[in-house]
Amino acid sequence: MKKIIMLLLCLNCLLLIAKDSYAKKSSQSKQEKQTQDSTQKAQIQQLKLPNFNKSKEAKETLYQSISLQFGNTKKKYKILKKGIIASKMTHNLFKDSTKTCNELLLIALKDMQEQAINTNGTKLINIVSNFPNTSHNSSTTFQCEVGSVFTIIMLKANIAR
Repeated sequence: MKKIIMLLLCLNCLLLIAKDSYAKKSSQSKQEKQTQDSTQKAQIQQLKLPNFNKSKEAKETLYQSISLQFGNTKKKYKILKKGIIASKMTHNLFKDSTKTCNELLLIALKDMQEQAINTNGTKLINIVSNFPNTSHNSSTTFQCEVGSVFTIIMLKANIAR
């Protein structure tokens, strides 16, 4: 009888050890999966700037009195404020990423134009995409970060007159 009880206790111990081992492996695989998901989530896309003069959405959203100049501006302007930033984010569930990026671009630019109006500026110059560790300086394209849930745009510019 003692041998049977001892055997049952040993089996119980083995089951507990196996259960604990399985829980650790399961936890590790969940963490690995979350790490893989987070690295696969965000992707920076490079998109062509829309034609602001012809785009109906741009005409309806942006102020026509504040001009926009992307990339390095070679002309000398009186800079009123340097390095203003606008970052916008939205969910992208069931949305086209290009369309979402273009909408966010317009919203961020309008935000910057409002900052220019508040400082009596007439131009936004040197507009660049401004993601951490990368500054995309182009007069024809912009960058937008598209993840599995959110889309983000970050811009940096100078207000000038």
